Formats: sequence, C-alpha cells, structure tokens
Amino acid sequence: ISIDAYLNDGDESQRKTIANIGSGTVNLKGAHLPGSTVNYAMNGADALVLQFLAGKWRLILNDGCTAT
Repeated sequence: ISIDAYLNDGDESQRKTIANIGSGTVNLKGAHLPGSTVNYAMNGADALVLQFLAGKWRLILNDGCTAT
C-alpha cells in the first residue's frame, strides 16, 4: 500500500493523523514540510501524527514509522 498525501498550510498547533493499515509507505508532499517530500515506511497499524508549529508540519509522534 502506498499513500500520497499533500499537506496544505495549517493553523498553529493544528494536528493531523495519517494511518496506514497494512504495510507500505506514506509520501507526504507540500511547501510546509521540513523538506519538500518526506517518505515514511509504515508497518501494520502504524500512524503518523503531525502538528503545525512555527509555519511547518512537524512529526510529533512516530508510532513504528521510519522517515527516509
């Protein structure tokens, strides 16, 4: 399973949760990420929790995900 998600600008302290049931990758794209594209390998019921802080989406909880 591969999920491509584009994250727009957020409101300060807003959170987003992205879950992947199964295994595969989540590819995040957007101008408000720490990098232009961030790839996360996910297994099982892993979830990414991102929070919009100081003008960027930041990973605040990494439950079994590996950023590359």
